Amino acid sequence: MDGASIIDTWFGGLILKKNQLMWVIALLIVNTGWIFLSGKMVPQEINRPGADFAENRAAELDPFFSDEIDYKIEYCFKSSNGVLLNYSLVIKQGSTVLFEDQGTTDDGCKTFSSTGKSGDLDFQTTVDSGIDSEVTLYTKPLGNVMWEGIFLFSIGTLVVAYLETGLRHKIKEKVDNRPQPKSSIPQELEPVQNEGIWQTPLRPK
Repeated sequence: MDGASIIDTWFGGLILKKNQLMWVIALLIVNTGWIFLSGKMVPQEINRPGADFAENRAAELDPFFSDEIDYKIEYCFKSSNGVLLNYSLVIKQGSTVLFEDQGTTDDGCKTFSSTGKSGDLDFQTTVDSGIDSEVTLYTKPLGNVMWEGIFLFSIGTLVVAYLETGLRHKIKEKVDNRPQPKSSIPQELEPVQNEGIWQTPLRPK
C-alpha cells in the first residue's frame, strides 16, 4: 500500500467516524425533544378567580394513540374576606366517582394525580359565598406513549443514517471507478544536429 492509499484510508476512516458521531448527536436531540414533548402538561381551566364560577363543569381526557392518559388536578379555595369557609369537590367519569375532597379555606392548595380512561370528567364544586375558587386539570396526552415514541424515532433515525451512509459509499464508488482521460504526453524529441551550409574555406598550401 503506497503513501497515497494510506492517506486516503486514514481520511476515509476519519470522515466515517465524524459522520457516525453526527448521527449519534442527532439521535440524542430527537429523543430529547420527544421526551420533553411527551412530558408536557396541557392545562384546562375549570374555575379561576375573576371568571364566572360554575358548580358543574366538564373537561375532556383525550389521549393520543392510547386509551389511557396521565392527569393531575390542582385546586385552591381561598377566603376573600378572611372568614373560614367550606368547600367540596367531586370529580366523576360517568357514574364513577374518581376523586372527592371536602375541606376549608385554611387547607391551602392541593394536588391529585392519577391515570384515567379517555372520556369526559365532570367537576362538581360546592363552595360557601366569599370563596375564590381555582381548579385546573393538567393532562399529558403523549405521556403513555413516551417509550413507544423513543423506539420509533430511534429506528427511524438509524434507518435514515444507514441509507445516507450507503448513498455516500455508492457515490464514492462511482467517482473512483470513473474512467480517467488519458493524458497525451509529447514524446521527447531528440535534438537535431543542424549541419550548416557554411564550411571553413580551404586555404592554399
